Amino acid sequence: MSQKIVVGSLVKLRSGSPWLTVTDDKPAGGAKKVGVTWFDGAAVSTGVFPKDALDVKEEAEGAASVPAAEKAGRKKAPEAGDAAE
Repeated sequence: MSQKIVVGSLVKLRSGSPWLTVTDDKPAGGAKKVGVTWFDGAAVSTGVFPKDALDVKEEAEGAASVPAAEKAGRKKAPEAGDAAE
């Protein structure tokens, strides 16, 4: 494992899985585990897995410089201080 796993990291089980988002890097299970969330169809699923069972998505594998909402053609929500259109 070359990257540190932190909240927001994208990981996969080494045995195979969809991409999982790390939502808890200090779960009750101990320091060697992480809590993750993923979509199973339309349902949101959660789990806790050992860090050693996970591979971290490298930045070059899918890091987007454009936020996903803009990439999909949707306007991003205005931020505080933005002028109204």
